[in-house]
Amino acid sequence: MRRDWQRTVAARIHLRASTSVREPSAALVRRKAGQIKTKAMSFDAKLIRVAFDDGEERLQVLGMRCVSYDVEIQQKIMEAMLQE
Repeated sequence: MRRDWQRTVAARIHLRASTSVREPSAALVRRKAGQIKTKAMSFDAKLIRVAFDDGEERLQVLGMRCVSYDVEIQQKIMEAMLQE
């Protein structure tokens, strides 16, 4: 499984903590992320927690809610399956 997003998040947090840059550029983040090795990364969990708590980092979470259900098509599928 690819873990590019972890490197990107770690790079942004590291750059904010180690420099005076509030929002590092995409190019700088890419360059720093390329230097990070996930297995070898010893990263302070407290820094990560603070970055999320302070709103510097965000996770995009999407959810779906059923707004309708096509009963007719379900009945057609059921009838077709019963005829087989």
